[in-house]
Amino acid sequence: MQFRLVINYRCIRNKRINDVRRRFMTSQSTFCSSHDDRYTHQQRRRAVVTGLGAVTPLGYDINSTWEGVLQTNNGMFQSQNDTVGITTLYNALQQQNLSDAQFDKEWELLKDLPCQVSAAVQNDWIKNHPQFASSETKPMWLDGRTSRFIQLALISANEAITSSGLDEWLGNNDTQTTSQSKMELESRREEYGVSIGNGMSSCRDISISSTKSLRKLSPHFVPQILPNSPSSRISIHNNLLGPNLSHSEACAAGAVAIAQAVDLIQSGKVKGMVAGGCESSVDALGMGGFSKLRALSTSHDPESSSRPFDSNRDGFVLAEGAAMMVLEEYEHAMARGAPKNRRSTWSWLQWRCLSYNFPGKSR
Repeated sequence: MQFRLVINYRCIRNKRINDVRRRFMTSQSTFCSSHDDRYTHQQRRRAVVTGLGAVTPLGYDINSTWEGVLQTNNGMFQSQNDTVGITTLYNALQQQNLSDAQFDKEWELLKDLPCQVSAAVQNDWIKNHPQFASSETKPMWLDGRTSRFIQLALISANEAITSSGLDEWLGNNDTQTTSQSKMELESRREEYGVSIGNGMSSCRDISISSTKSLRKLSPHFVPQILPNSPSSRISIHNNLLGPNLSHSEACAAGAVAIAQAVDLIQSGKVKGMVAGGCESSVDALGMGGFSKLRALSTSHDPESSSRPFDSNRDGFVLAEGAAMMVLEEYEHAMARGAPKNRRSTWSWLQWRCLSYNFPGKSR
């Protein structure tokens, strides 16, 4: 009797184990099937680059920046203008459009730092940008209330959108529209979003405002320092009504912003995104903070300060600038007639995003 009970118990236990195994394998099969379907679904959509824009210490747009890269030698721009590219900290600070009192205050703090090199965007490229040289319209970033890192983002985004022809597609320059065309334009604008990354916002505006009494605090102070101000301003000025995203993952902020923009396009949630990064932290707090981290180069020679692959490297050079790109779904870009000279499959980034989402897959 006891032997029969043991046998029956074992049979029941084994049956339950087999049932659990069967259910588990069925659920795994269903999961893998949906997993593969999602992977295949995302693989069918291609994110392409249709527009590029940049403003950097090497140039006021993407072409001049690239020419500056080609003309560099040991990290130093070969130019008679010693304020282009990596230069002394004193020259870089002079390009920050500061009042005499603010310049003297910051230089008094910075002159004794171990790092005495930096790279700044020439102030003339912001105040008198060549793209608006023949235009009677004042650029939106010269309203007197916009922080420098937002100005750089607006300049580079404006170039990227113009070069992609997206401004015409969204009717940003069209003043004569019917009610029907307005509905169509509204639908188009909702299919495009913004994804911008920046790390430190505007430390200078925070520092300056902290010395004032609250009665004298500017009502524009908060929009000046918010990390999402670049993406918001780009969206407002260019009628981009889709997802509005802001990233702040330190040095990887711009790359993560682009990666998420690609992911949104591949998932079919948007037709296109303006994505990139911006930064402007060549100031007392930015330079002082990174110096305390012992992350900046201690070389006083601009020609030998930036050497990331040298065994004798002693840190990086803090700079400022912005770079943006217009990313669109491939079929949609072809249908709207996006410029062919700007089109790229962007296969590397596509592969990286897919590898991140599905680490077990290989292409």
